[in-house]
Amino acid sequence: MEFSKDIYCNGCKSFKPSFEFTSYGTKGVKQFKTCNNCRQRFEKRRNTLVEIKNCQADILEIIDIDFLSEIIINLLEDISSDNQELYLHCRVKLGQEQYKRCEDAFKSARIWLLENNYNIILQETEPVHALAFKTGILKQINDLGININEYGMDATYNTNNMGFELYVLHAEVNGMGFPLSYLFLENNGRCKEGIRTGKLQMFLTIFKNQGVQPLFFLTDKDFAQINAVRFTWLHAKIQLCKWHVKRAITTRLSSNKAVRFSYNPLSDIGKRFPFNGVQQATHFCPKEFQEKVWVIMEKHLHQHPLIPTSEGVFLDKSNIYKASVQEMYEFCYTNSLISLWSYLWTEWYSESKWTLWASSPCENMISILKMTMFVEGHWKTIKRDFLYKFFRPRMDLVTYILMKNVVVHQQRKLQQINLGREKPDWIKDFKSQWKILSNWPITNTYITDIDNWICGCSYYLTNCFNICKHLVQQKGIMPVEFFANIKRNCHPPFLIENNPLPYEQKLAGNIKWCKAVKKSFNPIIKLVEDVEHYQNKQTMPLTWKGHTDNTHYLQ
Repeated sequence: MEFSKDIYCNGCKSFKPSFEFTSYGTKGVKQFKTCNNCRQRFEKRRNTLVEIKNCQADILEIIDIDFLSEIIINLLEDISSDNQELYLHCRVKLGQEQYKRCEDAFKSARIWLLENNYNIILQETEPVHALAFKTGILKQINDLGININEYGMDATYNTNNMGFELYVLHAEVNGMGFPLSYLFLENNGRCKEGIRTGKLQMFLTIFKNQGVQPLFFLTDKDFAQINAVRFTWLHAKIQLCKWHVKRAITTRLSSNKAVRFSYNPLSDIGKRFPFNGVQQATHFCPKEFQEKVWVIMEKHLHQHPLIPTSEGVFLDKSNIYKASVQEMYEFCYTNSLISLWSYLWTEWYSESKWTLWASSPCENMISILKMTMFVEGHWKTIKRDFLYKFFRPRMDLVTYILMKNVVVHQQRKLQQINLGREKPDWIKDFKSQWKILSNWPITNTYITDIDNWICGCSYYLTNCFNICKHLVQQKGIMPVEFFANIKRNCHPPFLIENNPLPYEQKLAGNIKWCKAVKKSFNPIIKLVEDVEHYQNKQTMPLTWKGHTDNTHYLQ
């Protein structure tokens, strides 16, 4: 038998004939990634190791460090779970010198941040430990001249060995979120709501002092975060995440436990909303009413003075509030849901709670984002793309991954979107919905103002992109460039086109002008292409031969 093809050996790092990688045993022919000589050499080394199943933390003490990399490579040939566990364990041990500065993970993370000149903005040890640091993206946003109106904050858990909560402050840029800062906050028995609120307020105040003034601040129903935002920015509109509101409502409606505050007909609320002669239903909220309750609440959440009703009427915020309360009260009265009304009033429809989740209290603007999914997506990226190999890793390792991997990726993404080389993530879904709505038949007519981009239909009211079939079909067939230059806005018009001059002239039908000025852009295009080609070279030219006029003296 002839073997003509050489195969690369991962052990001795050289090409050898293919028969050197074949083993003939009782179970048949088996092909390996290392040659026979390397496998025999590695087998002797393996015999000196302890049982892999009983692998202890100090296993590296009995391994020859100089030969460790070769062992790890060959362990990968056997994909058993035990060998993979040893491989990951050794990999973490070898990489600890990059981030570990002492045994205390909290101190080690702080020392590593200082060594790498990262900006630590908060470090506390009493009454609880807290460590906050900037990502540098806020400076990048300011340098690019981007104005930020919406921010969000959220926490995640079980990310580090010390059990600290990990918070992130996010900024909205064209419908996408970018992390401005991270905060590790100790959450043990001593970290009560007052202490947690105080630490979060200290964290947010640092950004307030640097000129951050949010118009909208999105968060979930965590009152420590809500109170911290209230104390920091008195005039910011706190907007609860629609997804968290729906989850809280549907979870409570499916439960039949008694409400915390029972209905008292003699109280002020009982006199204001009487249930005379009405007997409470057997269930807190029967199953057939649960979906209806959320449909009504979703409409109340989105109603706004800038958006007309289906009857074509523009209501101010006080009338919206009164009509919403009356509609929900009448629904509960008609269906004998006394306990449900007591819960809805206490948790959602009272004056103090209404301003948290409804959009109407802010009369002249509407938040672009309705949910904190731009923050939740950030946690998903961190846990599934970067921390999936670790079970509660050290805090200094998490800090290292955040700053060296996650933040670098986010900075590059922001730069690419600003240059127009990448599109925001929501553009794809927006374009898909636009195409679907363009084919829907129109049966009813509503107030449709394409200049302010508003419509009175119910679909427009609850749509996350503020589009409906009436606006889409009135806008007409749009070219591909329309979707590349679209931008959402927090005040009318709620959808704007960020059109460059050539695109505007093309829409106007002035093709002659576009062709005439096209040659003016050719030198700029050539400059960009030359610089990109030069920077992508793996080896830089040592003489002028590999350069053009656009890359001479380029550093």
